Amino acid sequence: MIKGMVTSLVILLGISAFASNPIMNVVNVNELQQATMAQVGPFGLDWKIGEAIDYSLDMGFIQGKMRMEVKTENNEGFWVHQDVDLGFMGQQKIEILFSKVDGRVLKIIANGQEQQLPDPNNMEIVEMKESNVTVPAGTFDCIYARIRDKQQNQESEAWINPSIVPISGMIKTIAPSQFGKITIVMTGFNDL
Repeated sequence: MIKGMVTSLVILLGISAFASNPIMNVVNVNELQQATMAQVGPFGLDWKIGEAIDYSLDMGFIQGKMRMEVKTENNEGFWVHQDVDLGFMGQQKIEILFSKVDGRVLKIIANGQEQQLPDPNNMEIVEMKESNVTVPAGTFDCIYARIRDKQQNQESEAWINPSIVPISGMIKTIAPSQFGKITIVMTGFNDL
């Protein structure tokens, strides 16, 4: 069960760093997505088209929201769309193709431009334990994980439960960004 939870750690964190776009350079977590989804294993992904999660984003003086939704499925995998509204910082649309066989990130398109895939070897899980967390969507039993970006030498925290929360399983995360800490919390979801 813990391996399944770890597998879900970062799908949500698509507001990742893309050096060419300052809006996208909020938090460098794309590599965490790749490293985590690589652990899906032999059962593959069991997502359903229309599953969606809503989040609020808090970066201190920047407040925003994000919606993740499984949009389409093809022979390769599932396309997940992340619509991010960062208020005065602008909006962005991120599309990520995940392999339905092993969860690998196959393609990332941010605001219409294909992005370089993250290095799955850049992230390591420093700590993982059972926990619970309260967010606007409710109180959840979950797994707490602390993840280190080896290249940046920075740590992120994540609270996840993929058995309840669709797509990423992500309930809450706190990660470093160019503006300081960013906190992302789940405000609601639908599970088909």
